[in-house]
Amino acid sequence: MRGLPAIRSVHGGIQAPWRTLTLSFLALVLYLSAGPAPETLVYDRTAIAGGDWWRLITGHLVHSDAEHALWDIAALALFGALFEGRLGGRVIASLALGILAIDAWLWWAMPELLLYCGLSGLVNALIAAGLWRLWEDSRDPLILWIGLAALAKIGLETVAGSALFTHTAWPGIPEVHAVGFAAGFAAALIAFPRSAWERCLCRSSGRQVA
Repeated sequence: MRGLPAIRSVHGGIQAPWRTLTLSFLALVLYLSAGPAPETLVYDRTAIAGGDWWRLITGHLVHSDAEHALWDIAALALFGALFEGRLGGRVIASLALGILAIDAWLWWAMPELLLYCGLSGLVNALIAAGLWRLWEDSRDPLILWIGLAALAKIGLETVAGSALFTHTAWPGIPEVHAVGFAAGFAAALIAFPRSAWERCLCRSSGRQVA
């Protein structure tokens, strides 16, 4: 399996995972400045229906308590360091599609849910996109096992109705993790259209793909 570099060389220099680090820093600043679950920033279904559309974005960046913020922000920074070097600008597509898919799910599939906040759905989108990119690069079976483990965790959380490793002020919503993972995988397929089938066809015909 190829390594998982946090940074990569570009024209003799170093490129840091600045996109995910910026998002992590923004979430940290929001927590430190606005505190837990700031009333004007969380996903609030009633307020959104009244015209507060910004909550569809800011709701993903704020957290219910310190433990919630620590886990989410640390996970985003960690997986951003692991995967952004391989995803490049496509990391934005993964996160953006994650936001759209999660907001759509919350609005139409969970109308009973009035309040929501947190980055965990977007973290799962990043994990799915990053794992697919690694699979595209290496075809290492270990990547498939890691992906299956991530899906198993989401499945167990869905059955249990709560997060496995955290106990936060607001209950976790495992369905959001599943939607985020699916959105990240979809973004990866769109961003990396050269599938395993295409590579196999090229190899069988003696052609090469970059």
